[in-house]
Amino acid sequence: MAKLLELECESWDDLRVNIAKARKRLGGDFEDLWFRGCPDHAYKLIPSLMRETKGLSDRVHNQVEEDFFFEFQARAAELRLRGLTEWEYLFYSRHYGVPTRVLDWTDTLGVSLYFALENWEARSKSKECYPGIWITNPNKLNKETWGVNDIILPRYLGLDSGGAYWDFGEILAASGPWGWDGPVAIYPIQINDRVRAQRGWFTIHGNDRRALEEQVPHTVVKLILKGDCIKAGLEFLRLGGFNRFSMYPDLENLATWIREQKQQWMERRRTRKH
Repeated sequence: MAKLLELECESWDDLRVNIAKARKRLGGDFEDLWFRGCPDHAYKLIPSLMRETKGLSDRVHNQVEEDFFFEFQARAAELRLRGLTEWEYLFYSRHYGVPTRVLDWTDTLGVSLYFALENWEARSKSKECYPGIWITNPNKLNKETWGVNDIILPRYLGLDSGGAYWDFGEILAASGPWGWDGPVAIYPIQINDRVRAQRGWFTIHGNDRRALEEQVPHTVVKLILKGDCIKAGLEFLRLGGFNRFSMYPDLENLATWIREQKQQWMERRRTRKH
């Protein structure tokens, strides 16, 4: 099995060249690629649920997952009248911070760059670290882990031998292992404003709780952002209008973004006086 490919990007040109290298390694066209930005390139492709339950037995892990999911479903009164499937509850819970077995991806490089460089100025003052962008080809991933060269609708993960479709909560509550082992790329139903704004997609872990890159290292490439590449990336985000409100389109984040923009403007005015 091929080793994980890691590529350093010291400049914007390096980023462009290395994305082309990633596409060549992963196959398909540029439009087939998914991206995931991380504030620290050392972060592994482990879903938040698996991070929370690290070191715990499978039995305890499963109980924790059930508690997270069913309590969110029970208490999310705002969602009750929308007629959501349990898969859709899962995607909502992920985007509002509940630990789940899914990882967020995007088909837009700029979105992944935003999450890699979010709050970079403040973070870079507190510790030395380099942001990263993961790249995968979901078709290649699923060919390896699901046996199909395509992205999977979530409901097909719950298809049993009798032709019945199990919703996510039914799979979660059933005893026994999940119906798949490795991570699978899936289509989220994009009824969530955040998913749409972030051009979001998901991979979902199965029975194997290890990081995606440890299970199938040849299906991902890691880019490590450094030096002038970070500076150029920040300028790209500014010019392209990638900001907190464009990523999280709700009133709370609109207010936060407006306040932060005005604070930055006032700070520049103060600096000019000295």
